[in-house]
Formats: sequence, C-alpha cells, structure tokens
Amino acid sequence: MNIYGIEVSVVINIFVIITFLILGFTRKWYANKSKGIFQIVMLAYLICVISVTFDKIPLETFDIKNLFNFTLDKFDRSPYKSMINLKIFDGPFRRDQLLNIIMAIPFGMLIPFIKKRSILKNMILCLCFGLAIETGQLMVNIIGNGFFRTIDIDDVICNFAGGAIGLVIFYITASIMRLFEHKMYKKKFWWYVSKIT
Repeated sequence: MNIYGIEVSVVINIFVIITFLILGFTRKWYANKSKGIFQIVMLAYLICVISVTFDKIPLETFDIKNLFNFTLDKFDRSPYKSMINLKIFDGPFRRDQLLNIIMAIPFGMLIPFIKKRSILKNMILCLCFGLAIETGQLMVNIIGNGFFRTIDIDDVICNFAGGAIGLVIFYITASIMRLFEHKMYKKKFWWYVSKIT
C-alpha cells in the first residue's frame, strides 16, 4: 500500500471525539460519574472499531469529487462492478464474519449505558451501527475510485448479530443484578447496572 495517503480512520476519529465532547458538555454527562465512565469506554471502543475498519486512501486515487459525481450506472464498470456484494451468506461461514460478530458485541453491551431506551430501539441502533460502518466504507470506496474493500451485506448482518448478543448479555446481567439489589446498595457500580434497565 502506498505510504502517502489520506488516513480515513484518523479523520473519522477526530469527528467522533469532537462530537462526544460537545454532547458530553451540552448534556452534562460528567454529572453522573458511573454514566460518564461508560461514555469514555464507548468512545474508546468506537475509536478502536474505526481504526480497524477504515484504511488509508492512496493520494493517487483520492478524489472527493467522485462522491458528488457518482451515479448508479458506474456499478456496471470496473472498479465498481464488484464493489458491493448483496448476496446473503452465499458461501461457507468465514473467519472475518465471526470477527465482525465479536467486534460488535461490546457495542450492544454499552449502548444501554449511554441512554435508557427500549429493547427495540437498542436493536435498531445495533442495526444502524453495522449500516454506518458499511455506508462509510462505501463512501470511502467511491472517493478512492474503488481502492478500498468490497462492501458486504453479510457484514451488516454479522454486526447486527454481534450487537444483539451484546444486548442479551447486558439484559441478563442487569436482571441478575436486580435480584441482588438489596445486597449491593453500597456497591455503586453494580447498583447502577441493576437500575439502568
């Protein structure tokens, strides 16, 4: 890979950090120490995910104008023809699909701590998480003239599955904590876990 290029992950991470700082101060996340800890953990997690899912775009292929001039008929021409795979699990289960599931599990475990929502809304957020990653990769593909990686619908499904597993782990843990709530009133962390759902 060319060492001279646009570090996409760095650009996105800067945007994510700024967004978290703005939300943190405007919504006073710092007022609740337990919640604030999980905000920081979520931020660190998102930075790690972005760092491993977005590559560098070589300068010779980088062209931001592609994003605004892109039309669907370009998918019939190289290098866009094989950019997107919409076939669902058309082959054997792959190692990268397992890694996508594992990667998304922490997201499902952490989102209930950010804001109290219904299970359905949290599930929708898990789906949006996978869609956001693949949409971002598609945009980078277009800007980089197809340099990036293939956009796979399987990745969205695997990310959603991982997030759903994370939610199940969280809700089971929270339910167990509620059973022992009377014994944990002095242990603020676990008391917070039992109260978040």
